[in-house]
Amino acid sequence: MNYRVKADGREIELLQTTILPPPYNHTEKMPFAIITADKPIDLVITSKEKLSDVLIRPLSVNLEYKFDEENIYIHLDKPQKFSVEINGSYKNNILIFASEKRDENINPNDKKVIYFPKGEHVADVIRIEEDDMTLYLEEGALVHGKILANNCNNLKICGFGAICSERYNRENDRIYERCVEINNCRNFVMRDVTVLDSSGWSVRIMGCDDVHIDNINIIGWRGNSDGVDVCGSRNVLVEKCFIRNWDDGFVAKAFDTGDLENVTFRDSTLWNDFARPIEVGVEIRAEYARNITFSNIDVIHSLTGYPILGIHHGDRAKLRNITFSDIRIEDAPGAQMFDIRITNSAWNRDTSMGDIDGVTIKDIYFVEDQAILPSKSRIQGYSKENSIKNVTLENICYLGKFATTVDECQVNVMDFVENVGVKYPETAEKVAAVRTAVEISDDFTLAEDGMYEGKVKILVENRDNDKAEGEVYLQVSPVNMTDIPDNSLKYSLKK
Repeated sequence: MNYRVKADGREIELLQTTILPPPYNHTEKMPFAIITADKPIDLVITSKEKLSDVLIRPLSVNLEYKFDEENIYIHLDKPQKFSVEINGSYKNNILIFASEKRDENINPNDKKVIYFPKGEHVADVIRIEEDDMTLYLEEGALVHGKILANNCNNLKICGFGAICSERYNRENDRIYERCVEINNCRNFVMRDVTVLDSSGWSVRIMGCDDVHIDNINIIGWRGNSDGVDVCGSRNVLVEKCFIRNWDDGFVAKAFDTGDLENVTFRDSTLWNDFARPIEVGVEIRAEYARNITFSNIDVIHSLTGYPILGIHHGDRAKLRNITFSDIRIEDAPGAQMFDIRITNSAWNRDTSMGDIDGVTIKDIYFVEDQAILPSKSRIQGYSKENSIKNVTLENICYLGKFATTVDECQVNVMDFVENVGVKYPETAEKVAAVRTAVEISDDFTLAEDGMYEGKVKILVENRDNDKAEGEVYLQVSPVNMTDIPDNSLKYSLKK
């Protein structure tokens, strides 16, 4: 392991788990530290690799730190969760999960308590089907298995330990398809726990009411390793999470367990090695999905060009009042800001389609200068009856400059879409009105090596009154499936 960590001079035990970074041809191990404190602390992270540069993400934490060739010195005034990245790359990073100490006042001898003390345990399937139960994972506990709760009220899962599914494979036993699975429960609380290496979705909330997920961490690398999936549930709050996983991060769905209503994801950090950080859909089998909010979220890495925010719909639900606000986007080369579509897909099962009415995308900040700028977002309905209406784009900001039109927001408005509006601060600096487009000049054909080959033309147009200079790039997503030579194009366009 490359790192050692001390907190106020005390050695912190490091854990490591599997990740699958691009180009997805081999897995790697990533270290992380779980730290609890009830006062400000000073961290010293020692690296075997010589340090020439250090970056802490999310950038919004704005931590006080310094470093020399071996050590990184970080002062924490309050609990924070962050990635420490060295020498100009997110590879060979370490995650720090620092939280405030919490006294759960747990009695391990209580018959309503399932207690895992510090140490390693093999539990396989932990089934909970009684009311008023508490599952406690003490700090330092590593539990191999999954948690399955059915039809119970007043359930609490807590403690700073970890639940890990690395020993299990859903192809061998489908019960291990999800690491934490909560079905048809009321008054459910999950806090402080770390979820590792799920064989499918990491945490699924299915047909539940009155749910609070607070301060959990998730790391997953396998296919379908979503972070938190809230499915056909009501009155759900998910907050203060740190998620690095291969598939989607925060997801809202429905599977005929009632409407999806009053769901909030907030105050969290997301890192996606492959798929989408934030997603509503694809499966939304309910009468309504409404009042769904994602707010105050940092997306620190999203690496394949997939949309940061998505609404993908092809089932019967009526989607109402969906809000994405205060989203800060860091390392996401070529990604779409969002993709909103009603369309048929392999995941849809309903025989009729719904519609979407009322989407707010507000205070979206691209905070990092990137060689590959965002791809164009898309809004596309399916038919007159299955349309998208009333989409508001407010305060869309690229490196401190605000978009003033749909075109400047980098959005394609397509068929069966009504009333897309743009709001922006009148006194703010505006983006330069340079328009780019890609046209296919030679149709793509299948080559002997199984790849498609073709030619495209890059168009650049200055639509402002001032001279415009810059550079454009061509990217095809997912980037790991393409072989494109370096083809950047510098431009200098008069008004």
